[in-house]
Amino acid sequence: MYRRRRDREVGSGGIMTRLLVMVASAVVFLAMFAHIMASGAMFKPRLSSYKLETEAKGEGELPVQIVELGSGGKIATYHKVVRPEALTVVYFHGNAEDIGDSMAILSTLQLRGFNVATMDYRGYGLSEGEASERNVYADAGAFLDFLIEDKGVEESKIVVMGRSLGGAPAIKLASDYEVAGLIVESSFKSIYSLLIPIQFVPGDKFRNASKISDVNCPTLIIHGEKDRVVPVEHGRELAARSGATKLETLWLEDAGHNDVALVGGAAYRGTIRKIL
Repeated sequence: MYRRRRDREVGSGGIMTRLLVMVASAVVFLAMFAHIMASGAMFKPRLSSYKLETEAKGEGELPVQIVELGSGGKIATYHKVVRPEALTVVYFHGNAEDIGDSMAILSTLQLRGFNVATMDYRGYGLSEGEASERNVYADAGAFLDFLIEDKGVEESKIVVMGRSLGGAPAIKLASDYEVAGLIVESSFKSIYSLLIPIQFVPGDKFRNASKISDVNCPTLIIHGEKDRVVPVEHGRELAARSGATKLETLWLEDAGHNDVALVGGAAYRGTIRKIL
């Protein structure tokens, strides 16, 4: 009897070991699949939509400054002061976009009396180098330091705003600096969570959901409920995990991924103005 019981115990232990091996193998497979898919989709820079401004202004030219940041990157930047005492909105654009594509939202903010600043990630617009998670975070932090130390912008008068991919550096900066506020539009929990239904997979990129819990400044999260690129559940999860003492949300019923400002109209502009 002792032997049969021991055989059963060894057998059950073997089954458990095989199950653990299968689960571990599945996680490794999913991680490899997510990594391969993310590598092709995470960064999609295109030809610059703008040119450097010359003395005789031409079509498509912008007053962009190429700055060698402390992170080592030569980065295209834009900074416009409307009123020195006003808040400065530091904007981070989405994938397949650049400073030229950001001018619509920046112009709207300028017309409402806010100072604005933005930059292109490495490999985007006229910025040199190659984009990566590390470089995006490093350059975003170096850009904020540049604005504070070289341009004299007060840290406490900065609001960081990010759309889609840009939500990642915006959330990271809001967790690292004592900024006045955070605005996140159409962003995601993490890169891998866009591709597979399992969270906490090794090697995941841009873990916004975990970082936003460290943000305690006033926060606004905006998302379109018809977003097919980043489903609205990602925005709701970011809101649920936010550590902000003051949290505002705007869920736009008829908006997708790239038309949030257009569809949101007055509600979009009014909610941003409220958080600012």
